[in-house]
Amino acid sequence: MKFSERRPKCLLEKVIYREMKENLVAKLINCECIQNDIFFLKNRLPDARFHIVNYYENVYCTLIIKAYSNYYLNGMSSENLFEENK
Repeated sequence: MKFSERRPKCLLEKVIYREMKENLVAKLINCECIQNDIFFLKNRLPDARFHIVNYYENVYCTLIIKAYSNYYLNGMSSENLFEENK
């Protein structure tokens, strides 16, 4: 059995979401389309609500994704996984 197979699923999903958040912020700063990424997140958290705000004029990007769901990953609700990124 590989190490990655022994890791708890919740830990793996938490890492995936953290990486996804960082990718979304980078894309927003570069004015890239994030529609497919949002679809991916909605599929992973079907009952989530997404709120995204962009301020390109000030080269400042705020990404707020709050997932109101019943998922709990590593003791954290998915609502707390995505927090404001400045």
